[in-house]
Amino acid sequence: MLMREFVNSLDRADVLEMIADYEQLERVGSIGDCLLRRNAHTIMESLTKGTFGGGPILWMEKLAFESYRRIAMEVISGKD
Repeated sequence: MLMREFVNSLDRADVLEMIADYEQLERVGSIGDCLLRRNAHTIMESLTKGTFGGGPILWMEKLAFESYRRIAMEVISGKD
């Protein structure tokens, strides 16, 4: 499953929660267990078949980017 497909399969509330998690990560510099981290591990294992190409922060950033993209596209299309 592609990253974008994964994010698009989530409930909007979960996408917004991952954005909030990422904002906290940027603000504080670290973050414990959260939806963003759990989903990053899920997608990381799915896409890399367990070889973990890059660390969890990289995958958290990628998930956050796709989350921002999804919300932006909803706003642009008037679905917000």
